[in-house]
Amino acid sequence: VGLEIEIDLTANLIQQLLTGRTDLAFAAGPLAHPALKTSAIGAVALMWLASPAVAAAFASGGGNPVPVWSLASHSPIHGRMRDAIQASRIAQKSLNLCNNARMMIDIAKADGGVGIFPEPMVRGDIVSGALVELADMPALAPVEFHVAMRVADTEPVLMRIFEEAARLRLTMAGGDLGPDQ
Repeated sequence: VGLEIEIDLTANLIQQLLTGRTDLAFAAGPLAHPALKTSAIGAVALMWLASPAVAAAFASGGGNPVPVWSLASHSPIHGRMRDAIQASRIAQKSLNLCNNARMMIDIAKADGGVGIFPEPMVRGDIVSGALVELADMPALAPVEFHVAMRVADTEPVLMRIFEEAARLRLTMAGGDLGPDQ
């Protein structure tokens, strides 16, 4: 049995599952497709973050508009970003798109703007002070994660791996992956 790991956006992962290129995927949801079997494994908190310098400029409200970064429109995070922008003081014309959350975090750390980021991905940057939470921003609903496989796959090894993966739980408080207690 071999294991190949690929990190990608949910839409791409689902497409790879449907075409048979991937056997199992962990993806942000909701996931709904008649050809897929899914199991929710928990939710991840989203946070409004920026570098300390950009956060200070954003808080003052003066000067140039602050660039806002979001994942592409087919990402579940993009919809939350769009809704939050409508409920905030951010100009809608300032939304920039990127298909890589890690790259957006690096852009934010380099004073390149603000974004909504999954808490587990930025925990170390918050602790180190490289990123800070923006004050007075709309609350964000967490993103649910699921494990998914094709319904038609009945290979015993794959079914067993899916069953074990379905027992994993993301925790909101710590954001860590761990087995059921």
